Amino acid sequence: MPLLNQKFKTNFVWGNLFNELFKPTPKLEEQLNYHLNRISSNYIACQFRFQSLLGDFKEYDFPTLPLDKQQSLITACTETLCELQKRHNLPVLVTSDSSGYLSHVSKLENIFIIPGDIVHIDCTHDAAENIYMKSFVDFMMLSKADKIYSIVAGQMYPSEFPLYAAKVNNVPFERIIL
Repeated sequence: MPLLNQKFKTNFVWGNLFNELFKPTPKLEEQLNYHLNRISSNYIACQFRFQSLLGDFKEYDFPTLPLDKQQSLITACTETLCELQKRHNLPVLVTSDSSGYLSHVSKLENIFIIPGDIVHIDCTHDAAENIYMKSFVDFMMLSKADKIYSIVAGQMYPSEFPLYAAKVNNVPFERIIL
């Protein structure tokens, strides 16, 4: 944005442009309202991008860790999640590309996940609309958090997905490298 604004002597803000260009469909708006009502208060969000590390989401040729390393990674990520929840004393929305990790953390108190099938839009070309909906709900729910954390450990991918969600509503963003 700074180069664009400098070159054309404009004062565009990424989130303002996003909100001007993209309006939620009625189905997406309904899903957002439903999940916002479920959380029913301010919340922080934590995003985890495992790719294929936990073996439940195949993406390109990324490796799957041995079971003992998977468990160590899950433990490290969950400990960090719990520390952040304790620090903020708020409910936590957790988004991830691992259904196994989401299932694991969904059992914790004041942890919220968006149910649904997980796909990577680049790798899925002909799924039904509802399959893609989870990605949009995750993105928009991240954008409504009080703060967004991207948590990365080992070979995890430092995704830009939560960074751009933060830009939608100028939400504070922090990447934590374990």
